[in-house]
Amino acid sequence: MALVTPDYLQTQTYGAKRDRLTLQHGGQVQEGVWDAGDLKGIQRAIGANMTVDVAAGFALVKADDTGNKGFYHAENDASLNVAVAASHATLPRLDKLILRVNDTSDGADSTDIPQLITLSGTAISGTTLGNGNTNGSAPAIPNSAIVLADILVPASSTAVTTVNIRDRRPWARGAHDIVGSVSDYIQNSSTLAVVDSTKLSVRLECSGAPLTVVFNPGNYYNSAGISTVGYTTFDMFVDGVSATSNLDGVGQLQIKTESNYDRSANSTWTTHSNSFVWQIVGLVAGSHLFQPAWGMSGANGISNMSGSGYSAISLEIEEKNPIANNGVS
Repeated sequence: MALVTPDYLQTQTYGAKRDRLTLQHGGQVQEGVWDAGDLKGIQRAIGANMTVDVAAGFALVKADDTGNKGFYHAENDASLNVAVAASHATLPRLDKLILRVNDTSDGADSTDIPQLITLSGTAISGTTLGNGNTNGSAPAIPNSAIVLADILVPASSTAVTTVNIRDRRPWARGAHDIVGSVSDYIQNSSTLAVVDSTKLSVRLECSGAPLTVVFNPGNYYNSAGISTVGYTTFDMFVDGVSATSNLDGVGQLQIKTESNYDRSANSTWTTHSNSFVWQIVGLVAGSHLFQPAWGMSGANGISNMSGSGYSAISLEIEEKNPIANNGVS
């Protein structure tokens, strides 16, 4: 073993591996697609059948046939249609849409041609998008490849539709998404419940790096005949359960009303407009669903949240420190 000649000296010759390592070390990036629409797998645009369309775009793919090989920089320069194998007659299965880089020099491949392909899973009773990666249905992912989508193939199906495609693209510059709502919401239960499973819900492919989650509830207030101090409790649900155990010592946030004087029925408590931040750690790499939840506690009142007034309601999720390999391949 010895020191490797540094990049780049005028008198030296360098192989493709050195360029890939420079790409990997040149910034805080990980394997994944570059921009939001890159290489997204969707239902066939001109009519659903047993294929999917894959958008144009760029991706970094870790060369992991052996160690210390850097990133491949892959490009799809036009939308491509990719075939999905015929369904099983009686059982569902989970397939994978992948981008694979073949390399005859640093890999064990017979070609240097990259591939956008689907891998067929094992047909198993009860397979869904939610459990297909853990019940034995999902196919193994080869080296030097990234998963772009999970595709559920129901028994006897003849077309791949949007409802059966789950985006699984990792993100080269770290996972990030933001959604919003201008609707108004009311909560009078002490049981924590998701605010809005449609407008304020984000499914995101995560690398395992720490996440910052910011929820801005717009303007919220407690009302309707509260005679004692009331609380609006906010929490963040990850994959349908409270993220309290994955937070950096934060837990649920209880926001106390700013007055404890008696109020008559239908009166309004002090209005708030704050953003709440969760630092979430310990999530395994993979697809996760983020949903803010809230409840009314400490009083028999009503909590109101308004996105139609001065400030829209928003939810933002962002990875803090992307890591070199997201564990997908």
